[in-house]
Amino acid sequence: MAASETADVLIIGSGAAGGACAWSLSRVPGIRVVCLEQGDWVDPPPSVPRPEADGERERLVAPPPRAGVRHFANGYPYDHSASYWQPILGNAVGGGTVHYGAVWARLRPSDFVAGSLSGVGADWPIRYWDLAPYYDFNDRMVGISGVPGNPAYPPKPVDLQPPHRLTRAGEILSRGFDRLGWHWWPAERAVLTVPHGGREPCPQDCESCHQGCPREAKNSTDVVHWPQAVRNGVVLRTRARVREITVGGNGLADGALYHAADGAVHRQKARVVVLACNGIGTPRLLLNSTSGRFPQGLANGSGLVGRGLMGHPFATVVAAFEDEDVSTRARAGAFLTSDEFSDAADGRGYARGFSILSGTYRGPIEAALGGPPDSLASARPAEWRGAPVRGRALPWGRVHHAAFQERVRRTAGLMVFCDELPDDHNRVELDPALTDEAGIPAPKLFYRRGDNTERMLAYGMERCQEVMEAAGTARIVSAEKLQAAPGHYLGTARMGADPGRSVVDAWGRAHDVRNLFIIDGSVFTSAGSTVPTSTIQALALRTADYVRDNAREFTG
Repeated sequence: MAASETADVLIIGSGAAGGACAWSLSRVPGIRVVCLEQGDWVDPPPSVPRPEADGERERLVAPPPRAGVRHFANGYPYDHSASYWQPILGNAVGGGTVHYGAVWARLRPSDFVAGSLSGVGADWPIRYWDLAPYYDFNDRMVGISGVPGNPAYPPKPVDLQPPHRLTRAGEILSRGFDRLGWHWWPAERAVLTVPHGGREPCPQDCESCHQGCPREAKNSTDVVHWPQAVRNGVVLRTRARVREITVGGNGLADGALYHAADGAVHRQKARVVVLACNGIGTPRLLLNSTSGRFPQGLANGSGLVGRGLMGHPFATVVAAFEDEDVSTRARAGAFLTSDEFSDAADGRGYARGFSILSGTYRGPIEAALGGPPDSLASARPAEWRGAPVRGRALPWGRVHHAAFQERVRRTAGLMVFCDELPDDHNRVELDPALTDEAGIPAPKLFYRRGDNTERMLAYGMERCQEVMEAAGTARIVSAEKLQAAPGHYLGTARMGADPGRSVVDAWGRAHDVRNLFIIDGSVFTSAGSTVPTSTIQALALRTADYVRDNAREFTG
């Protein structure tokens, strides 16, 4: 087993959280930061130096599929036989930010006290205003486009870049919201519309653009954070599968064991360990890091590691508009979002709330095969092969083109995007038999839609139909709860003040291990009803500052 020089900070995972944390710490003079990433670069920027052996890289090969198991390239398999949900896992430098739609929204102040407001679950140990400076800083750093003044949020001292045009579907559906007197706003996106930080923008007038948007226009950590972090001295090791976090005789984390691309096991020593492996990968690693001191898994004194898995269950309502052309050629058009029902309210029959997002067809194949009009919030990687909706595929032959034009030009969709309650039944465990190629135990998911979610989805679908009717629809084409969910994995190492009811404290530090930090979505106490990337990065930047300012306390 090869050993390495001791790092001051070891980060495991290079996605939204890991990239932001590494970039922040790289600005501290004299600190040695190492990051281990199980995937590889999708398209490395020219400014990032590559090891000599990189030209000989080969993609990791997934084992043959079997019923109830999914396996993404360069990642690990998981068993979903006890879960209605099959998550999308991003295994690359940049993690899920490589393929996400860059929808950008903060949790609202009420989301941090959702337990008190709804009577279900717990409040966060921090408040919106604790994160506000990091939200603001991150928005300025990565560049956000949108329309200022959204009344669903407190005022933000951030100059937004000009927005992309609202899609035609958004324009039509906004009439329904206006007639009902309900909130709506063009969604903010972490996509540049003017040059920023040396990055090229995506043009505002996308209908006149035929070449697509440059990758660097989007806030993806592989192009925004990692080039600068590497230039500042951070060591980023790709194709490094972490097997376990190791613990010294003093009970502190002292590094990690990982399998390199050639299969050899290496040890990376560290004074501080930071986990950023998402709400599935983080509990998997903690549960596999057992020892005499931590027989149930690292940082698992509460027994809550892996429990309380939350996503954002959603449903779609699709309507036809006979006298309107709802299609758009805009590659990066803004879509409509509504927070009218994001807060809890008496008399609705459920706790918490949901947001609504508009959608159009993102490509001809999805339309032809029967998929619903989709928002950019749920962008999927190329390897994802979601099954088409049964019974809605277009007929082939002479009538195909006419039916296709009718579907693409006349239909629009609304999505209900739910704040899911934490439920300890929804959890991540280690599978007793399934492993990845390196022999590391794979996660097994237990996931069901609770009664509260079912009631919320039903209520939300009714409201979406109201909007469609107010907007002038000729007919409702479909209304259905979807078995998939966006790639948001939250709550499996929840944050809290009570060590018996949470895994980490208000700074993301494990209650049981004072030099172990978790900065990904697993620390969420409540899910909120919006895309979590902005909050994940704000939390990562806040924890990075805390590590910088208090390192001696953790390692002494």
